[in-house]
Amino acid sequence: MGGGRPDRLRHHHRRRRGHQHRPRQAPGSTVAVIGCGGVGLSVIQGARISGARTILAVDPLAAKHELALKVGATHAVTPDDLPGALQELTGGAGFDYGFEVVGKSATIQSAWQLTRQGGDVIVVGAGAMDDMVQISAFSLLFEGKNLLSSLYGEADVRHDFPYFAELYKAGQLDLDSMISARIKLTDLNEAVAALRSGEALRQIVLID
Repeated sequence: MGGGRPDRLRHHHRRRRGHQHRPRQAPGSTVAVIGCGGVGLSVIQGARISGARTILAVDPLAAKHELALKVGATHAVTPDDLPGALQELTGGAGFDYGFEVVGKSATIQSAWQLTRQGGDVIVVGAGAMDDMVQISAFSLLFEGKNLLSSLYGEADVRHDFPYFAELYKAGQLDLDSMISARIKLTDLNEAVAALRSGEALRQIVLID
């Protein structure tokens, strides 16, 4: 699922074998996910499994919206349509959770702006060391938002992977839709090019 549990969403709000992940996403929450690649789709599925009421998928490539809706998003827009979606879905107040799954300062700031006062902004995308995020000291104090990071969703392989397998077998976790192609070793160059262009989500190498 794109290198473990990338989003602190497979983060779903749960207690299991004494293991708990943050943020504690309550059922009925509103969630915005910026970036609909393989990791972003995993975040969307985690939000759905957690019982989110509204899940907004944001990606500049409209071609990715259909799959985002299929795996659990309730709405999907391009960045240009964000102001209207924010007003329509939250009355302008913002989302309870804003996930950034791109790894760019601009999209981190967008996630901040999309999240309501007191909400959680979760950075999932791996950014560059010299790509600085600017948030005013005023906003940090008076908007009361929580700026969090999620590295591989803080997954515990021993506990979480069996749980994901249970979700998959129960039909709650859609992994099949995230496989763009099954390829051979001789197709690796083309597969890498497809990833860079954004045409592919996950490609499985078959060994004869």
